Amino acid sequence: MMSLLFYEASLSMSAQQPTTPDQRLFPAWLPYLIFALTTLVFFRGHLFGNLFFWDDFVEYVYPVRAYAAQQMAIGKLPFWNPYSFGGMPFLADIQTALFYPPNLVLDLLAGGGSYPIRALQFLIIAHFFVAQCTMYAFSRRLNNSSPASVIAAL
Repeated sequence: MMSLLFYEASLSMSAQQPTTPDQRLFPAWLPYLIFALTTLVFFRGHLFGNLFFWDDFVEYVYPVRAYAAQQMAIGKLPFWNPYSFGGMPFLADIQTALFYPPNLVLDLLAGGGSYPIRALQFLIIAHFFVAQCTMYAFSRRLNNSSPASVIAAL
């Protein structure tokens, strides 16, 4: 999957000069810079400490991640969540994403102490950047031009 992200970058790096007008207008690094800037602009309040995520983040995402980290810190695999709806499956619930690698790393690093809210927000924001990059790679794979692929990703 990651090879798709940088497929175009590796092709353009091997060539000495751009051969098409599309490559002259859009060097391989420019779309990724655009995606980083749009993510930065859109989430500037969250990244620089003025805003926090609300709604689902406060009511579901943060409590689920904190519960998972707490249970794993004491050496238990959280099969059951006694705090939601009078008890419900935790490990079997696909929304908990317990074994999703970024969540798992963050849960294990958090330990039993307070869960890092900023790190969890940053993880969510990073998904927006990754989504833009992969949509761009997918659109380029369909032989769309770089400007069209950037628009599709945005």
